[in-house]
Amino acid sequence: MLYGGIIVCGRCNRWYPIINGVALMYPDDIRLYTRVNIIEKLFIKRFKDKFPKYVVSKDPLKLLRDYRNI
Repeated sequence: MLYGGIIVCGRCNRWYPIINGVALMYPDDIRLYTRVNIIEKLFIKRFKDKFPKYVVSKDPLKLLRDYRNI
């Protein structure tokens, strides 16, 4: 069973997924251009209804741009 959450930085508004108790806190270039991006997209699809509106509106890396209807 997959469970998750997010950590949000209060300073830069970046969010990081928590998947099965493990926070994936990678640097931006790793998050955008490696296999981690695929993992995050699957995470977003699975939990898109759970993201708080303030996280969606302040997403600095625009990882949630394809899921604006959340």
